[in-house]
Amino acid sequence: LRETDGCQYSVFRDGELVAVVGIKYPTEKYRYYCITDVATKPSLRGQGIGSEVLKELISHPYLQKVHTWRSYVDKKNPKAKEFLERNGWMCIKDTPDEDGMWVMLREEDHTVR
Repeated sequence: LRETDGCQYSVFRDGELVAVVGIKYPTEKYRYYCITDVATKPSLRGQGIGSEVLKELISHPYLQKVHTWRSYVDKKNPKAKEFLERNGWMCIKDTPDEDGMWVMLREEDHTVR
């Protein structure tokens, strides 16, 4: 509870917990937000809740310090990788890194058009 380098969000619908998502904040060394976990209640998967949570999180006014997001996905979890790709994330390399993780990236363009 004393950690200040990130946050865990809980998402409720009609008083029911439907999803959670965790993030790490940018630092001097790592200039990006990092999504550490996303989970949707199993009985509610496939309804777009996880996608909506990601969309809201990335556009949250409090989380605009930098516009780059990363996530590290275990190679044993291809569904998580596919989920992020469906939501506009790209995999930096075709193969997992030395720790068996896919490095996923999303950069938000907030330029005025």
